[in-house]
Amino acid sequence: QVESAGTLPDPKLTYSRFLRSVETRVGPQEQKIGIAQKFPWFGKLDMKEKKAAKAALAARHRYEQAKWHIDYKVQDAYYDYYYLSQAIAVTREHIDLLKQLESVARTGYEGGGAMSPVVRTQVETGKLEDRLQSLQDRGQPVAARLNALMNRPSDAPIASPESIAENPAPPSEGKLYEALAERSPALKRLEVLTEKAGVSVDLAEKQFWPDVSVGVNYVDTGEAVMSGVDESGKDPVMAMVSINLPIWRSKYRADKEAAIKKREATVKRRQNTKRTLQSRLSEAVYKYRDAERKIDLYRDTLIPKAEQELNVSRQAFESGEADFLNLIDAERSLLQFKLSYEKARAERERQLARMEMLTGQPLSTITAQDKDSTPSREK
Repeated sequence: QVESAGTLPDPKLTYSRFLRSVETRVGPQEQKIGIAQKFPWFGKLDMKEKKAAKAALAARHRYEQAKWHIDYKVQDAYYDYYYLSQAIAVTREHIDLLKQLESVARTGYEGGGAMSPVVRTQVETGKLEDRLQSLQDRGQPVAARLNALMNRPSDAPIASPESIAENPAPPSEGKLYEALAERSPALKRLEVLTEKAGVSVDLAEKQFWPDVSVGVNYVDTGEAVMSGVDESGKDPVMAMVSINLPIWRSKYRADKEAAIKKREATVKRRQNTKRTLQSRLSEAVYKYRDAERKIDLYRDTLIPKAEQELNVSRQAFESGEADFLNLIDAERSLLQFKLSYEKARAERERQLARMEMLTGQPLSTITAQDKDSTPSREK
């Protein structure tokens, strides 16, 4: 639309046929043809073209914003799918573990022990099998959501991810805020729209000045009735100049005031959007750090301790030194810690993807820029 906005309006061609010919000395005037071109006041076309260019640039930033949003949605769905796959695998693993514990409990029962440990393991196994079925049923809608985001048929097969790559840590929070302010497509779009609104104010100011039209008219004249008339049948040609009269000043003042208010509204909308994006970025940083902390906690401390506790409880139960409930509690804790660990891993990567969506660029680019801007120090 940029080129069309800066182009002159179409010339106007007029044709008139005299219902009664006008008799003149040189002959009757029968028809008239005219052509005129309108020329907007100086600067109007340039401003319209500039306004259209700003609108096009804003559309470009909106496209970039949508692209990053879709990219985040795909990763968000993918990490849900990953966690679901891991939850299914971990649950199956613990069902197998419970069956082993049931075998241990049954051996104890056959040796004269109580029947309750056998029943308790069967109940716990039933609970986990029900959870496993729910997880498996949930896989289809999650896969369908992922397929829809990638514009694929909802039933297109998606392999269950066995693992996810852990991306490098993000740059500092201060660098993230700088990148947000400089590169966020949402903020850049509103910045361009603010500039477009400023051009609209200047264009509204130009409405106080008239537009000029120039043209030429040709009159077809027949031969004079009287013979011997000098210049008989000569067709006159007339130059024409016209201007519109911008006399409704209150209308133009209202248009200008409206353009000013729209510019102010766009400025405030950008300020509000910036604060909102900053709060979302702060939330993403918090959730990333929380997930990072949980990953370290579960991987290095809680899961090894839970596995150790389960082994100790199992040995104590087999030797008759501990209650079966302690063994079941230890198994539950291990299951919960493993699930929480995988959930934290997915959440960590999800928040990194969210940071990229908010800043509008890969985090590796921000980190590289940060390194390039760091001054070298001599020894």
